[in-house]
Amino acid sequence: MAREPEEILERCLEAARRGDDPEAILRQHGEVADEVRSLLALAAELCDLPSPQPSPHGLEKVFAHL
Repeated sequence: MAREPEEILERCLEAARRGDDPEAILRQHGEVADEVRSLLALAAELCDLPSPQPSPHGLEKVFAHL
């Protein structure tokens, strides 16, 4: 029985967080490997994005509201 791609993706993300190889998991689930692999690539790109920084004007507005 094929597992849901979401479940496989979660297992791969957990493996990557631990420093393990997500490809080992994907090899066990060839039927969804391509789909999950593209989602893993997207997750890696999102993690590489810089954290958003509020503008000084935005901070002024927040503090004024408080």
